[in-house]
Amino acid sequence: MPADQVANARAVTVEPLRRWQAHPAMAIRDQGGAAVGQMPASFDVDRSAGALLAGVQGDGALLTGEAASR
Repeated sequence: MPADQVANARAVTVEPLRRWQAHPAMAIRDQGGAAVGQMPASFDVDRSAGALLAGVQGDGALLTGEAASR
């Protein structure tokens, strides 16, 4: 695949995932008590939101049968 197509494909997939990841990250920050010190300083909100997103995507692949078709 030519480099410009790779860049376009990346832009089409990465940016929506970043926006989607921002939602659970915001919820974790808002509901998790980060502002009042209820979470340890070492807790990585963005990484946790990414893990949540990966789990949702994995479950979706399993439910739709995508994982089996690869």
